[in-house]
Amino acid sequence: MRSRADAVAIADEIRLGPARRTLLSWTAARRPEWLRAFLAPVEVFWLGLEGAAPGTTLHAWGAPVAARTGCACLRLDAPRPLDALAGRRYAAILASGFPDLNLRLAELLSELHMPAALLAPVLAAATLDLVTNAVVRDRDDRRGLETFVWALRRDAVEQYLALLTTGGPLVPIETPAPADGLAPSPGGRR
Repeated sequence: MRSRADAVAIADEIRLGPARRTLLSWTAARRPEWLRAFLAPVEVFWLGLEGAAPGTTLHAWGAPVAARTGCACLRLDAPRPLDALAGRRYAAILASGFPDLNLRLAELLSELHMPAALLAPVLAAATLDLVTNAVVRDRDDRRGLETFVWALRRDAVEQYLALLTTGGPLVPIETPAPADGLAPSPGGRR
């Protein structure tokens, strides 16, 4: 995004609401160094879809939508203004449209060459970390949650993975003992 016209095109593609559309254009023109933090992780994901709606195969990467739809399922919504879910305190509506943590963890697990099947157990630890450590100013402060998600780094995911080695799905590979009972030396010789 290098110009105000680019900002308008992006705002159209991910369907930013009026206030954020105006702020995106202003940021692109006056504070381009802030652009990286302006968009939510899910909005960056939507940009990567290049106008296509997320298909049903991508719903597994989404957020639980029971609070909104009554369905005990995950859903990755099509682009829409993120503030559409605000203002419904105590109903978990904001959380039902917050796949950002899932998407960021999937990105970091990929960087670590870890299987996607580990997302669910890693998400459990990361969600506790988010709820405990994200700095939010009110119950509709999506920005505080996004800031926490963007700040996640590989070392945090490595810690979440380490938690999975104590009673979780990650266990050391046990090598069978040699038939003669002698342990191999570090060089591979006995």
